[in-house]
Amino acid sequence: MAEKKRIEWIDIAKGLGILLMIVGHTFLNESLSRKLVFSFHMPLFFILAGYTFRVKPNAEVVKSSAKRLLVPYALTYWALQVVQLVQNPELGLGDLAYSMLGFVFASGTALYDVGIPPAGVIWFLVALFCARVTLNVVTGWFEKRAVPEWAQLLFWAVFACIGVFIQKKLPFSYDVAMVACLFMFVGYCAKKHNLPALLRRWWTFPVALAIWAISVHFSYLELAARTYDLMPFSLLGAFAGSYMAYQAAYLVEHKISFLRKPLVWLGVNSMMLLCIHSFDWMLAPWQSLPILAGTSFSYFIGGCLRAVVDVALALVMKKV
Repeated sequence: MAEKKRIEWIDIAKGLGILLMIVGHTFLNESLSRKLVFSFHMPLFFILAGYTFRVKPNAEVVKSSAKRLLVPYALTYWALQVVQLVQNPELGLGDLAYSMLGFVFASGTALYDVGIPPAGVIWFLVALFCARVTLNVVTGWFEKRAVPEWAQLLFWAVFACIGVFIQKKLPFSYDVAMVACLFMFVGYCAKKHNLPALLRRWWTFPVALAIWAISVHFSYLELAARTYDLMPFSLLGAFAGSYMAYQAAYLVEHKISFLRKPLVWLGVNSMMLLCIHSFDWMLAPWQSLPILAGTSFSYFIGGCLRAVVDVALALVMKKV
């Protein structure tokens, strides 16, 4: 079977998204820079996953998604536990059980109220697996019965609201996956209706920019931490911010040739970079480095250095 042709602007958008994720994790929690990045960088990946999604037999989706997403998640998670065990040899069976809880819940942040440790940034892989399988099952059922698209969108909006309401109570980050299904379905519809052609009309840019700016000012979205301030307005801001990333990817693809190939490479290897980044997220104290003098610019420089380290490790791994 011929290899499926990649869509270049999607790889560029993924490349931008993975860089923003690495740099964004270096900014302080309350900073405007972090709010800007977190307002859309993970929703962007879910929307792009929806854009390339198509309904298949359920067993096929479960098998292929498990291989592509759950296997890297498991390998990365337990490799991290081994590193932590080497650093702290006094860890015992109780700590192993604690780690097992973290593995099953796959939460991006620690759930202190229920005693669950964080899985780190690789929570995304589990949430994407759950969202892909759920979207495939439900959308396949809807399409066989010719359910109107507006009714499907309403279903996923309600489904996302339930995920927001549940918060922190489901294994496999499934409550976050419920929200991710809405992002994926919008991406799926965008592909069906050639939405990129509409999004290139001149008036869409100022409208999206205004929505994004207002959303960032008044609300905050962080999927890993289950923070959905002023929902659904924060979700609307995520769509607007993702649109801005799409415009940036389109600009790079057609106008900024020297950035095109590097960003495509980052996008193609974004999962590897995510797994590499999970180690420095868990183990390296980037936010407390002496070089970070407390200003947004210094944290930006620190984030760029962090990205350089992660990308260099990815290049080494590609050559091994």
